[in-house]
Amino acid sequence: MRVVCKVLDAPTNAVAGHRSGKGAISLGTINTPGLKTSKPCMSVFTATGKEEKYPLDGTCEVRTIHDKFIHQGKLTIVWRIPNKTTAISEARPEVLRNFMNQLQAVLRGENIDTLKEITKVYGSLFIH
Repeated sequence: MRVVCKVLDAPTNAVAGHRSGKGAISLGTINTPGLKTSKPCMSVFTATGKEEKYPLDGTCEVRTIHDKFIHQGKLTIVWRIPNKTTAISEARPEVLRNFMNQLQAVLRGENIDTLKEITKVYGSLFIH
């Protein structure tokens, strides 16, 4: 699943000093090098071409998800490991709500088999 939005992905203690920019977030799977298995992952893509991957297999931990303003297309994910914050804005509310529901299901260990692989080709995000 892919959401086109404005994204701010910064260390939690330095969020105030950063600005959000055009980007996208996606929820899917990534292949594990050397193995034939894939694991759930959330990827954050920014307009500068930067990509940050957050494996959702226990390697990265979500501290909290702030969804008070999801009806305005805003969502904030605070990560415990790594100590970062992902702020999402200017997304379509219905798409963002669906994304949040899928993310919460994956964090509970549900719906992992329905995720598709995340790939990045020529600066664009594709989900097969």
